Amino acid sequence: MKRLEAWKEYNSDPFIEEELISYFKKRLCISDKEYEDIMKSKPLFCYNYLTYKKRFEFLRPVFFIFVKANLVPESFYIKYCFPSKI
Repeated sequence: MKRLEAWKEYNSDPFIEEELISYFKKRLCISDKEYEDIMKSKPLFCYNYLTYKKRFEFLRPVFFIFVKANLVPESFYIKYCFPSKI
């Protein structure tokens, strides 16, 4: 696939199966109106919810010691203990 073709496909609307949508509505126990309201609402991001991220950032030196002692995975330290670049 050429770069231009890939870019066009990437920017095109995704194909969404109606059966898949009805399956998720049934699994989530939501009506058609609730689904439409959710899909039309403004997107939310992780910082719209209460999390421990700020606490982890504040305690970064402690978590660094935990990483060196193999008490916390380094991936956790890298992902959660530094400010987001959003």
